[in-house]
Amino acid sequence: MSGAASIGGPGSGTAALANALGRAGHQDADGSPTAAELVFAALGGTGFHYALVGHPLPNRVALDGGAGGLNANGQRIIAAATRLGGVPEARRWDDDDAAEAGLDAALHEGGAVMVWTDLAALPYDPLPRGYQRSLSHLVGVLRADSTDYLIDDRSAKPLPVDGYRLRLTRELAPVGGRALLYLPPAGGDRPTDLSCVLDALAEGLREHLNPPMGNRGVAGISLLAARLRDPSHPQGWRRRFGRGLAQFQAHCALFRFVEHGAGPGFGRPLLAAALRRLSKKAGYGALAEHTETWLALGSLWSALAAEALPLAVPGFGEARQLLTARTDTFLTDGLDGAGTAVSTRLAEIAHEVEASFPLSPADLAFRHADLAAQLTRLAGAERAASQRLVETIEFLRS
Repeated sequence: MSGAASIGGPGSGTAALANALGRAGHQDADGSPTAAELVFAALGGTGFHYALVGHPLPNRVALDGGAGGLNANGQRIIAAATRLGGVPEARRWDDDDAAEAGLDAALHEGGAVMVWTDLAALPYDPLPRGYQRSLSHLVGVLRADSTDYLIDDRSAKPLPVDGYRLRLTRELAPVGGRALLYLPPAGGDRPTDLSCVLDALAEGLREHLNPPMGNRGVAGISLLAARLRDPSHPQGWRRRFGRGLAQFQAHCALFRFVEHGAGPGFGRPLLAAALRRLSKKAGYGALAEHTETWLALGSLWSALAAEALPLAVPGFGEARQLLTARTDTFLTDGLDGAGTAVSTRLAEIAHEVEASFPLSPADLAFRHADLAAQLTRLAGAERAASQRLVETIEFLRS
């Protein structure tokens, strides 16, 4: 590996791609490593995607706050890496043996390697059962170490994953399964094209305003509000999940996808950081005027996540504290954190909630109405903020 070996950072593949560019030797024009927030902008920036996923029945809540949504394909990753100075190569194989051999070969070519995995099948920071084969997740592969591979995925420490488990989770990935993204060592002067990054950000914001599907973008935020508010719809939360374990896990999902996906606040602070960086590095000073707006939106998303698991509700509040503690230790200590004890207690809480749900039907309806109202306000605020930012970008690019 020819460049600096940064490890960890914001999720949803953002820091993994930034770190891979660094390992391949790419730098910004001032010689600094490619920043994760710049990668986030090059991927299209902020977005929204709500879905019910799961096997055998779609009964799990999934959310994503990036422009690519839950099933961001390889072309979006390749386009972002190219904008940031890379020359990415996508390699695919038809069977697991060939994919494993191709991974081992790529690790000896001197560049940086990334693979798509099934998020729920990874052996660390686990999701409940039912999410498998639903959520693709891009990670960096640092090297092979005996029978393990060392993975770059959010944690500040490399994560050892058994070769068989990595093979399995690659095969299960719904997007990019058995695929590999290779970034060859940087050669010549290929600086980050900040104007193209800005164009990508504008495109992502336009998609947020006018999404291709009803469960995406600003419309998707309103759809989620409606599903929480209206129990008569077949996919209304109270009808779909009842008062038991499924409802509890749906609330946990709302919390963890908002706070522990691309980063706290549903990735909105990452967008604010990207705008701040672009205003300084590219001379787009007008972008700095939007940073406080997106930081405030991030705070509103964090407040929503906290309300999904209120501290005053037995089981719910403890789950919020445990999920936060597990993520915090995972980000700093990797597999050395106290994840097993936390996971054991979360499983116990799940049994307790299933046996005796702590909210009456009226209490649950009230809390869903409150969450829906917050989401409705967020939809309006994000529409206005996105429109203003697109107008600023169009002015700067004219």
